[in-house]
Amino acid sequence: MGAAVGGVADRLWHEGTSIPGHYAMIGMGALLAATARAPLTAIFLVFELTGSSSTAVLASRGLRLRGGRELAAFDSVTAEQAMRPGFEGVPASTTAPALQALVSRSRASAYVVVDERDEMVGLLSLQDLCQRRVVTIFADETLSVAIERLDEHGFRQLPVVARENPRRVVGMPERAHILTAYRRSLVRRSEAAAADDSGSSS
Repeated sequence: MGAAVGGVADRLWHEGTSIPGHYAMIGMGALLAATARAPLTAIFLVFELTGSSSTAVLASRGLRLRGGRELAAFDSVTAEQAMRPGFEGVPASTTAPALQALVSRSRASAYVVVDERDEMVGLLSLQDLCQRRVVTIFADETLSVAIERLDEHGFRQLPVVARENPRRVVGMPERAHILTAYRRSLVRRSEAAAADDSGSSS
């Protein structure tokens, strides 16, 4: 709806309006804020999903999820529920031409550098280059922990590792996966709250 309104406005008042995509962002945020009853969350998600900013930048400006529905949703979803199972592995012995060929045919934005036992020795990211001291998260830790670690270090991905072997990667959640799981949690919680309200009123 936002894109449709923006398209009409652009045709009729081109000089005085913004591009239709901006109206789509506003519509997306308004719909989420109304259905999830979490307006602050809608602001964060629009920024994150469009790549306009990160929660770290917003937090530095004083915008934080302090509690209530937003924080409860982050705390109710684990890294395992948000992660993409598996990962793109790159042997530590890979040559530069082979790595270039892999990147050109792959859609991944991060690659786990592994040794001969398939255990992680580093993380190669298109945004963050190569990191040997990789920040990780366990599968049973929550999204609030994941977001905190991502923003603390400014990364876009966070390998999920096994507790019994912190060098064994089991999945790779990126910001988009985390936010999708978070949004689903908000919707579930809103539906449950609406059902409770309906039951109590009847």
